[in-house]
Parts: sequence; structure tokens; C-alpha cells
Amino acid sequence: MTSSAHHVMMMTFDAFPEHTLSVFLVPQLVNARELRQSLMSGTLEPEAALIDAGTLAHLLIVKAAAGLALQHHARGTLRTKTLHSELVYSLSGSKHIGSSLGTFGIKDDTACLLVAKFDASDEDMNALRNLVASNECILEEEEDINAYIDTCRDEKAIAKAYKIVDQELQIGSLVDAIVCRIAARDCL
Repeated sequence: MTSSAHHVMMMTFDAFPEHTLSVFLVPQLVNARELRQSLMSGTLEPEAALIDAGTLAHLLIVKAAAGLALQHHARGTLRTKTLHSELVYSLSGSKHIGSSLGTFGIKDDTACLLVAKFDASDEDMNALRNLVASNECILEEEEDINAYIDTCRDEKAIAKAYKIVDQELQIGSLVDAIVCRIAARDCL
């Protein structure tokens, strides 16, 4: 995961070197309902994944899910309508699309939002920044994003969403357990 000269965090993928994923975090989002309505009506321009950051344990989870979404795209096996909705779906350990999008996607009351765009231009990212309204500065550096995720995540809700039991957390981290679920989902 790297940052460009414009400080936009950009993830790269060894298996898909032609693709990137640019992300930024919006703390204290104030227009979640409007953004969700645009997303649901198909009028969000440019297209992007809008992820409730409170459901994330770490950016590594997003990278794992993005890799899985790119794999589905390359094979022509997307389970959702777009690559960006496939990213949100791929965050889940479940194969239930509606539940996955409802859990990890933007909600009307989302307070902390991660915006992710595959193969984004500077213009795309500027347009997305202009769509969000926040009472705080947008975070674009990996360390800042992960630090903020640490403060806004709900570990009990995350563990429940992924069906992680306490015994698992005694031998590995929450991030380890989630990445294993994302990686293994297609095998189940």
C-alpha cells in the first residue's frame, strides 16, 4: 500500500498489477443519507465503494476484499452488479449479498466512511471528496486511516458479523480471523 504525491492512499495488487484502489476516510460524515440515496439510485458519480468504517478492523481487510473482488471480476464471476459493490460484498465472510451490503456498506446513520475507487484518476478522487460533507478533515494517509479506524470500530459488532469466537482471538488477531474468512469464503 502506497501513497501518491497527492497523498491519496493507493493500494496495489501483485496479482492484478493493472489495477489500483484509492481510498480516503471521512470522519464525522454528515451527509450519509444523501450519499446512500445516490448510491442506491445509481447516480453516484464517479462510482465508488462507500464502506461504513465502523465495520472495519484494519485497511488490510479492505485490501483482501479488493483482491477477491478483482479475482471475481477477472473470472467474470461478479456476484453483484459492479466491481465496487463486489468490494463491499467481499468484505463479508458470508455469501448472502443483501446482508453483506447492509452490514458493510454505507447506512443512513454512518458516521465514519471509507471511500474506495478502483483505478481512480485525480479528477475522480477530487469529485468524490467534493461529494462528502464532514465536520473534520478527510484522512488520506494509511497510518492516519488505520489509527482512526482503531477509534471508531466496534470490535464486538465486527466479531459478531464474522462469527468470531473468543477462543479464536486467543491464538490470533481479529484481523487474522477476518482475512482468513474472506480468503476462505469461496471455498465454503
